[in-house]
Amino acid sequence: MGILDRWRRKAREPLPLPQSTVTTGKASPDWRDAVRRYRDPSHPERPPNPKKVARSIHSSKTLTPDRATVERECEIAGIPSAAVYAELDAIRAREAGAERDRRSGWRERTRTLDIDPERVVDLRPLGGTPWKVVGAGHWLSDRERDLLRPGWFVLHREPENPYDSDAVAVYLDCRKIGYLTKAKAKAHSPILATFPADGFEVDATISGRNVLVTLPQPSVLRRFANRAVA
Repeated sequence: MGILDRWRRKAREPLPLPQSTVTTGKASPDWRDAVRRYRDPSHPERPPNPKKVARSIHSSKTLTPDRATVERECEIAGIPSAAVYAELDAIRAREAGAERDRRSGWRERTRTLDIDPERVVDLRPLGGTPWKVVGAGHWLSDRERDLLRPGWFVLHREPENPYDSDAVAVYLDCRKIGYLTKAKAKAHSPILATFPADGFEVDATISGRNVLVTLPQPSVLRRFANRAVA
């Protein structure tokens, strides 16, 4: 008889029951206590749960916990570290999925702009320098970029942007077409935040698929903001 045959024969054999079960037909107190230990979360001798240990490690660290921390917690709890590592990976995957859903929902909410024209400040008299709008390929199709025409160009701050709290979006006729560059947004967004307004009208030129918006110098914009607020 080979090893495989012996294993199959052993697998078909019924599990041995405690003597008290054979004689009385009832589970012994030891068995009932074991079942209670596994089912009752408040039982003092309940075996540690890898999910709870992983959640505890994850919630106590703002950064990814190092290997020594995980091994120490597993040794204290008396459970294999492989199970805890698997649970940590599952937690990170769930958080990454939730973050993707949050960002996707945010993108859909900000695709168009519902703004009151009375709360738009006209920056066109300040002049300035043309700067390229970036990210148009993420918001417009190739055909839409080919059909771009002059219209009402408005800048709109996005302090709740999950990627950059200084982001400044560019809208053409209330449809988002892209953003100011990160450097320009960082320089202009704090000044734009001082205005009691929801948007800022600017001049723009269209060159092929590229859009260039005219931005005033930060010093000029700051002086204009001081006069507007005063």
